[in-house]
This record gives sequence, structure tokens and C-alpha cells, in this order.
Amino acid sequence: MDRFFYLYVLVPVGILALLLTCQEWTVSPVVSHAPCKDCKGGHFKGDPFSQEENEQPLEIVESEENMLEENLQPSLEQDGRDKAASTIRIGFILITHIGAQNAPPHTRSLKDAQKLANQLALLAKSDFAAAVAQGDTESQQDTGPISRGVLEPTVEQNVLRLSVGEVSQPIATSRGYWIVKRLE
Repeated sequence: MDRFFYLYVLVPVGILALLLTCQEWTVSPVVSHAPCKDCKGGHFKGDPFSQEENEQPLEIVESEENMLEENLQPSLEQDGRDKAASTIRIGFILITHIGAQNAPPHTRSLKDAQKLANQLALLAKSDFAAAVAQGDTESQQDTGPISRGVLEPTVEQNVLRLSVGEVSQPIATSRGYWIVKRLE
């Protein structure tokens, strides 16, 4: 009970009393505390609003905020469009290899899978259907609508970066290599 009283009653009251003794605050391009006769600035050492620790002019901060906003705006707009869609539609080519999750027992080596994935990625840009036919049996030209969050995160992130109709480079996953075409 005593700890509660000290922690939650006396300490906050003491801090509040300390803050109320200093009433002379100024705001200028540099935010600072003007020392008053009671505190002489001593007990505010380390205060984030003290002049010695915050001497960055307001104009610089505003220009940095504007620059950040200008650089992020296109990305935020695309992200907003992507988040607005609760489903996505893709076609994909899967190339499994030894050691991949759910890979058939007699599958290709990792090196062969990489080589095939690179070849099919090139073919997929010009003839996606032909590339799908050469991929593993799970490969599909059109999955239909897929709810967001169903695909492996790596695959979904890559899909969301694609424009509609664009084909990805091979994406390494725990199940093998994916080559994805965004349909919607």
C-alpha cells in the first residue's frame, strides 16, 4: 500500500509542482525554456525542449517534413490501392526442388530449379500459358480471387508490387520458386 501511495500519488504530485513553478516559456524558431527566477534553468537539464538540445530551426524541420511527404506520396497512394482490394487474382508457376516443403520425392536439384525458374520467367513474359504448362503440376494460369493473407508473405508482397499484367522474377520460398503474374 505504501509503495502505491508513493508511486502513484506523491511522485506525480511532486513532478506537477516542479513543472508549475516555471511559468516563463517562449516559442520561437528554436523551442526553448527561458530560465525563470525560481528554477534558473538548472533542474530542466536534459529537457527535450531546452535550447541547447533542440537548436534545429523550424524551417528545416518543415522542409524535411515536406520532402518526406513528397517522396512517400506515390508509395502511399499505391499502398492505399493495394490495401483497398481485399482479394487479388494471380497466375503462378511453381518450380519445386529437393528440400522444398511438400516437394515430390523425385524432384530436381536446387541448381536445376534455379535454372528452370529463370528460363520460365523469361518465357512467362511473352507466353504465360506455355510457361505454366512447363511448371510443376500445381501451377495455374488463374487462381481466381484469393483473400489477402492466404499466400506466403514473400509472394504476396511481390504480387502487390506488380502492376496488373506484369510478371515477377522468380521468388524463392519454402515451397520452391514461384513466378507470379498479377491478373487483378
